[in-house]
Amino acid sequence: MEAFAFVQEKIDAALNEKDASIEFYKEMLAKMVHLSPPQRQVLIAKAEQLNEQVPVGLGNLALIKGMRCIFEADFYQAIHDLNSAKEYFDNSEAYGGRMSAENLLSVAYRSIGQLEKAQVHMQNAMKALEKVERGNPYFYFLPVTFYQAGELSVHIKNYEAARVYYESGMPYTNDNPELEGRLLSGMGNLLMLGENWEDALDYFTRALVIIKQCDNYLLESKLFADAGNYFLKKKDYKQALENQNKSLDIRLAKNMVNPAITNYIQLAEIHLLLDNVDEAIRLGNLAVENSLKLKTVIKLYEAHQVLSRAYEKAGTTEKAFEHFKQYHKYKEEVHNSETVKKIEQLQNNHKVDLMVQEKEIFRLRNVELKEAFDEIHDSFRYARRIQTSLLPPEIYIEKTLKRLKG
Repeated sequence: MEAFAFVQEKIDAALNEKDASIEFYKEMLAKMVHLSPPQRQVLIAKAEQLNEQVPVGLGNLALIKGMRCIFEADFYQAIHDLNSAKEYFDNSEAYGGRMSAENLLSVAYRSIGQLEKAQVHMQNAMKALEKVERGNPYFYFLPVTFYQAGELSVHIKNYEAARVYYESGMPYTNDNPELEGRLLSGMGNLLMLGENWEDALDYFTRALVIIKQCDNYLLESKLFADAGNYFLKKKDYKQALENQNKSLDIRLAKNMVNPAITNYIQLAEIHLLLDNVDEAIRLGNLAVENSLKLKTVIKLYEAHQVLSRAYEKAGTTEKAFEHFKQYHKYKEEVHNSETVKKIEQLQNNHKVDLMVQEKEIFRLRNVELKEAFDEIHDSFRYARRIQTSLLPPEIYIEKTLKRLKG
């Protein structure tokens, strides 16, 4: 059954039976990537008819609204909706919902270049993740959280942490091949950054085989873009262009504006290397124009950088200098030294938290062992008392023996 029809069936059932709403939200979260913007709007409008009253229900509604906004690159509205969801889940101690909201908040803040806030929310998601088990309605977001933590770590060049996150997410993807493909793509990029070319291509190929069977256009387009980067680093510019254009075609056809900006930047880089300066400038300007519309600062500095180099190559030094200034302005906003220090401090704090938790677990285990030992010891003492009470007194035994001998 098509994703939209399947999820629509769930919301119709929920409208008829109020207690069935959790099944709708569970499927909506997992199928959101397969839905078009109009389909998402139809389903969310129906969800609003549920007139949710309890915190978890209100949190679920805000969560799917926020997730929709991320897919449609309305990041500031997404942050508003997801903060509402987080508040509802906090009040109801719904750890799975809390994990999902924190995860998506991290994605939203990373998309607009606020890496420090992205890191805070990701650490909150990881803490909530520890309390989410299989069967939880939000379990879909458990491997997604590991993946996003890996992506954020790659972005701040903490490759060791990224590997741990990707590998930690793999055991939880059994029921969802799309999530396996997502984590494989993350590992492929990580291996590529380490110039482990053969293994990187193997991971990308495995991921693409999986994703093509799932009709996940967002991830399929990402894998083509990853392959484009791979061939760019290998200096196979023909293959790099081919894969980037495949990615861009999918994204434009599916109205994926924010991911398409990345294609524009990467294609501009390739054309610049091929001395196609005019095409590089055209694509760089498309990247700037769309980044300004979406307020994605993190992509603005990359777009201005490629434009600065393109105009310099074209001999237009005035424009090259202007874009160079814009490049540094936005780069400083995203990657200033104070932010990097804060992120490192947050990561260190998270490591300390984990160490404290491990020590507490060790302490509790020792306490439990001592209590168990004391309980066994008490049981022995109790059994001995019973046994002693059942045996005849020693004086009685002596008298009986004497009588028998006499």
